[in-house]
Amino acid sequence: MWLFIYRNKKGFLILTSCLCLLYNVVPSTNTNTQRNIKELSEARDVRPLDERLIGSALKDVGGSNADMRKGEPNSKDESVPKIRVSENPQEQIPANNQSRLEDPYGLLTATPAWGSITHTTEKPTPGEPVPRGVTVKADDNGTEQTISLNVGFVERRKRWAYSKVFAKPPSPRVCQCGGKLGGVNVTLETDLFRLNQYDILIFVQDTGQLPLNPNMWRRLLSSAKVDQRRVYASVEGISKVRFLIPPPHYKNRAFHWSFTYHSKSDLVAPYGSYRPFEKPHSFAEKRNWTDGKTKLVAWMSSSNKTTWKRFDWVKSLQDHVGIGMFGKQFESCSRNSKWCERMIKKYKFYLALEGSCCSEYMTEKLWRSFSWGLIPIVVGATKEDYERFAPPNSFIYADDFGSPQELAEYLHKLDHNDDLYNDYFEWRSKGEVVLHATERGPWIAKTNKPPADNFYSCNRVCLVADKYSNEELNKSSSSSETFFDPDARWWGGSCRACGSHDWIRQFSGLK
Repeated sequence: MWLFIYRNKKGFLILTSCLCLLYNVVPSTNTNTQRNIKELSEARDVRPLDERLIGSALKDVGGSNADMRKGEPNSKDESVPKIRVSENPQEQIPANNQSRLEDPYGLLTATPAWGSITHTTEKPTPGEPVPRGVTVKADDNGTEQTISLNVGFVERRKRWAYSKVFAKPPSPRVCQCGGKLGGVNVTLETDLFRLNQYDILIFVQDTGQLPLNPNMWRRLLSSAKVDQRRVYASVEGISKVRFLIPPPHYKNRAFHWSFTYHSKSDLVAPYGSYRPFEKPHSFAEKRNWTDGKTKLVAWMSSSNKTTWKRFDWVKSLQDHVGIGMFGKQFESCSRNSKWCERMIKKYKFYLALEGSCCSEYMTEKLWRSFSWGLIPIVVGATKEDYERFAPPNSFIYADDFGSPQELAEYLHKLDHNDDLYNDYFEWRSKGEVVLHATERGPWIAKTNKPPADNFYSCNRVCLVADKYSNEELNKSSSSSETFFDPDARWWGGSCRACGSHDWIRQFSGLK
């Protein structure tokens, strides 16, 4: 009981009382509550995901309304022969015994071990992950599927990172993978204490808000199912996903498989690939590829947050040759803008400069230049990588030149000689470029069906599930468990200085 005396506006003293109850916070005996408190306390030491990493993961898939009005998304541009976009799930399945010279990614003749894979309409099923052998309805037609596997995506983000590409898919949902696989139950798992119950657990590149601390890994590795397989999934270079590497004590047994753009991954997700024709085509031989191109060098950049001083390098080259700059920092357009694309097609060369220089890191910057009908000037992977994966004689390797003056002089030489310029397009009569990582504008964001090239799609889920089932089928009592090392020489240990010549090397953050 408390007594209060105060003076009102008229000067009278007022006596009042108040009964105040003090409550003691009694710790809950509920196990889930205690777990949540412990989980929050462990997450306090985790630094929030840097916004630039989120931007890199999104790859600037969005565009402004102004860009859409200027771009006229539905308009057709017939100036360049169409580059084929891969929609066949089987094209993304790696083969073990392929000629790396003709098919470096192993995408041509591989077939799934459990029958054909179909990407079908997905419908959520209620409850937690469905036990194996249970039959559920998988699509809007009520098709019944028997669950063969449970796949979990580690999902701890407060916002959906792909909102400009596709809405957050329902969870749980069922993917129809065909053949003996049947239905695969897919869950976006937010509870760290349920991670141990999945057959397959996928850690996608942008799960940076997940508290990947030692306590989480200790808990998961000590309680996970014996046959659980954990997948390291990333289409970004290692420099952007360092936060996905576990603490040293758990690193060597955290992930079983890798799913990246690199050809040495257990599952391969390249940005693009070159495929020879069985018989040469004649259309490229009759075309002058300089037609309609009135400018010299174009460059598009959405960010200057890279492992090397890319923008400074471009400025040093700009002292010797004119460069048209596009992107959020320069011309107001995104790379999904049709207006911006039409502007870039007026140039003869395109600076395909990667954000880091690591093994086989050749992103859409390279492959979209082919779809635009330009010659890419490349800095990124080694020259051997470009020669192995890109079309033959289709690019200019910047580090082949001893100075920016030498490179500029060579570009002017090609600019004044149509025959030399057209030599870089002879490959079009011998093969085609297939884009596996397609770029989409914001006008498709109303769907919650992930694109086939996204890790969350049924296409990718079924690829992982097929590998799991194939491994189970061929497993013997003497087989040993293997793991993926994020610091392997071909992955985390493959990054280097971006050039051997000083005029490039001086801008590199590595020695």
